[in-house]
Amino acid sequence: DRSRLFVFFLACLLIGFLAELIGVQTGLPFGEYAYGESLGPKWLGVPLVIGVNWFLVAVGSQALLKLRTSDVRIRTIGAALVMVGFDLLVEPVAIQIDFWHWSGGEIPLQNYAGWFLVGLIIQAVFAVVLKNEEANDRLNPMALPVLAVQLLFFAALNLML
Repeated sequence: DRSRLFVFFLACLLIGFLAELIGVQTGLPFGEYAYGESLGPKWLGVPLVIGVNWFLVAVGSQALLKLRTSDVRIRTIGAALVMVGFDLLVEPVAIQIDFWHWSGGEIPLQNYAGWFLVGLIIQAVFAVVLKNEEANDRLNPMALPVLAVQLLFFAALNLML
């Protein structure tokens, strides 16, 4: 069970980092942006920690959808949409606290389409790697609380900044 979660964790690190690397180098799939200094050390312009965030948001989104449906396809698409919703909340704050900056100063709609695409890929990997429902339930007891804390944190920052 833990080995499956570790495989998914590594997949998220790789998919998330590669998506961001392609993003900062080409503007695809998110739009043209560059990372600031707030997320720590970078490699090739991408914070080393970024894949961890993709993992936390993906697992939390999946846990939220598990409360609503047992259909894997609906959960996969729904969890990707929750990930986009998370980014909608993060974007205004992220710019203000130097996580990243958009070319032209505006958040492009392309960013949200990119988040859906990358989120969908990650959620599809989740569905394949953690397909055993019983194992999935035992592996993620903190996923929903961690997502909730992140959402509350960024919601509060949106109100304060």
